[in-house]
Amino acid sequence: MSSFMKSLYFIVAIILLVPCIGYASKYIKSNSVANSYIFINRDSVCMGDDMDSHEVKLEINDATTVYYLTLKIRETKYLPSIGGGKATWVLKYNNEPLAVVAQEWTEPKYLINKNERVKKLLIEGGKPEIYFEYILQENPDIVFSKLRNARRSDIKINGKILDFIKNNI
Repeated sequence: MSSFMKSLYFIVAIILLVPCIGYASKYIKSNSVANSYIFINRDSVCMGDDMDSHEVKLEINDATTVYYLTLKIRETKYLPSIGGGKATWVLKYNNEPLAVVAQEWTEPKYLINKNERVKKLLIEGGKPEIYFEYILQENPDIVFSKLRNARRSDIKINGKILDFIKNNI
């Protein structure tokens, strides 16, 4: 790739992605009194996207559900859209897949009860972080099906969910 194209990608990434960072931390909060924080992080989608950290610290309360959290994350456009409109993400905690989020879907598909309270999922002593792994443009229905039918130990041992999906198609 020419240096001109690299520079162009960098400029476009800065223009499109920098405004999103502030939105996520400002608007993803529950309406009740909140005493805890959770960190949200995600994979990069291109070279220019990895210039800054994607980690955002969010305030949550006892009532915050996985559904509410994913709804607010989507509303703030924390997950970048990609050309072609087919980005697939897996929301995970402690390398455990919780949901599949697809750019072309209006709602995520959950691998756990979507009304599960976020605080209940967090492991004591560990960093309270949920992570969005970018699964490229893999078919989200296939990703969801593979994860729903997989043994959890297989996914955790393999590490990256993208590797698990590619090795089990």
